[in-house]
Formats: sequence, structure tokens, C-alpha cells
Amino acid sequence: MNADQLRIKQLEDAIREHRRQKADDRCIEDDDNLYAVLGDGIKCDRSVGNKFEKARNCLRFIENRCQEGGPWKSYIELEKEVRRMREVGRMMVNELRLAGNYLNYRTPKEIMKEINEVFGDPSTETDFQ
Repeated sequence: MNADQLRIKQLEDAIREHRRQKADDRCIEDDDNLYAVLGDGIKCDRSVGNKFEKARNCLRFIENRCQEGGPWKSYIELEKEVRRMREVGRMMVNELRLAGNYLNYRTPKEIMKEINEVFGDPSTETDFQ
């Protein structure tokens, strides 16, 4: 690998590492790590005032981006939901496979009767309930 290829790999690795940091987990330190790869010694702008102001800004970031039940779901909440949905999907596929085997031995009339017993007969429902 020549020098240019090594430099491209170094830059790509830094970008990938930064991208791996999810928004809720990303901090100004992660930006500094990315910018350090440029080698020019310039860090991200940290002019937030004194350390207490910076701490307040960090807390505000956490409150606005990381809280459970806030206006936006956190990445942790979203990932948990995706895992749950995938598991439900897997269970549904298994149920459909079992149902397919089960339905092969039943008449359509028997199937509709069972569906109506479980979910109610739609012909008897009204919009006034």
C-alpha cells in the first residue's frame, strides 16, 4: 500500500469511527478525534464560556437528545423497538408456517367460523358501538 492509499485508509477509518458514534452518544470529543486525523492541530470550537456553562450545555444536550419518553426517541429506544419488531416478525412467520400446515386440513367455512369466534362476526357489528 503506498502513502496515498494509507492516508485514504486512515481518513476513511476515522470517518467510519465517527459515524459509528450515534447522535445520542456523540460528544465534542468525538469531533476532535475526527478532526485530529487532518493533522493541522485545529480542534472543534469549544468557546462555550466557562466550565460551568459548558457543563450546563452538555446537560441540556443530554436532556434534549437522550431522555426516554421525550419528544424524540433515543437511539437506544429505537434499537430496542427494532429488536422487538424483528422478534414479533419472526414469531409471525413461524405462526404463518404453522397456520399454513393447519389450514391445509380445514375447509374455508371452518376457517371463517373460527376467525369469527376469535374476532367476532363482522356482519353483526355496527358503527354505533
